[in-house]
Amino acid sequence: MNRTEPLQKSERVAVPVFSLPSQRVSAWVVETSPAETEAWLATLPLADSVQAAQQIYQALFTLNRMLLNADDRLLLMELYRKPVAAVSAGLQPHFAHLSLPLKPRLKQLADFLCQLHMEMAYGYKHAIKAGLDERRPVESEVFLFAVERAIRYLGEVLLRSYQMYMPAAPGLWKEIHSFYRYVEQHGRDQQLLAVDGVETGVTVRGAYLQTLMLGLCGPYQLPQNECHQVNAFLARWAHKATLGPVTPSVDPVGHFLIDFETDHPAVPFPRDVPLHAAPALRAVDAIELARVVHDFSKRLQKGEAPRKLGLGFECIGAGCVDTLRRMLRFWGLAGH
Repeated sequence: MNRTEPLQKSERVAVPVFSLPSQRVSAWVVETSPAETEAWLATLPLADSVQAAQQIYQALFTLNRMLLNADDRLLLMELYRKPVAAVSAGLQPHFAHLSLPLKPRLKQLADFLCQLHMEMAYGYKHAIKAGLDERRPVESEVFLFAVERAIRYLGEVLLRSYQMYMPAAPGLWKEIHSFYRYVEQHGRDQQLLAVDGVETGVTVRGAYLQTLMLGLCGPYQLPQNECHQVNAFLARWAHKATLGPVTPSVDPVGHFLIDFETDHPAVPFPRDVPLHAAPALRAVDAIELARVVHDFSKRLQKGEAPRKLGLGFECIGAGCVDTLRRMLRFWGLAGH
């Protein structure tokens, strides 16, 4: 199930449809030169996460509503990644002890974090839009890189929604599916990407699998803030899950169904309804991923230190095993 064949001539190309903010004149001023942007970002008071996050949001909001050269836009978005990650981490302590329903101020902050990451996604979606206007966009690593990043930041929006037990924004899952489907149809979803040395070893499929498997881990049923631990684990281990066509012989255990044309995550594989291959359907095989989780759980129970296992997240004592057990329960190997 690891290999994806390029688009067959008989299959219609499903060009992604996605939302972008309309152009408008903003009262905020923003740097558009990569060099000047880098210098400005270096002056931000990252220790004051609220103030820095507001300034970053205002800059991204303005950039995403103005015309820019596609290459410059991509460079700018990459410059914003570390500061956005830093202020997001700095704001996490505000959510250390949640009580539902969220208090108005905390709800406002949660919505703000979702929108901050949505603005990051918008930036990369602008780059995708520019690429789609070119001939054979999937032959460009820059285009594939923009798709990988767009999926990743839409996944970050989902992550914040899960953390606050808020519903996902309408249309979000449909965009994630459509971006992946377009690249998969051309057989480029597993291409390793390294754009101007920015980052190596990432793939469109990797970003998609990480987002998919988080959605399949019962995120609204997890203990408070555990979705971040699961997401960190998947950043390292999601590649153990695989994608493939739907076949009548698929065993429902450890398998899940994706419908690219829907606006929801993958779902457990139907047990009593026969399914057949269709252009918009895929099967997710989580067996190997679950086996990795099972192995880690056994090693922890035998006394190995969590730090030595390379889980991808920090945890202490029995809490580690409990987190892994919940992963197994949701990914279909509970009791194995």
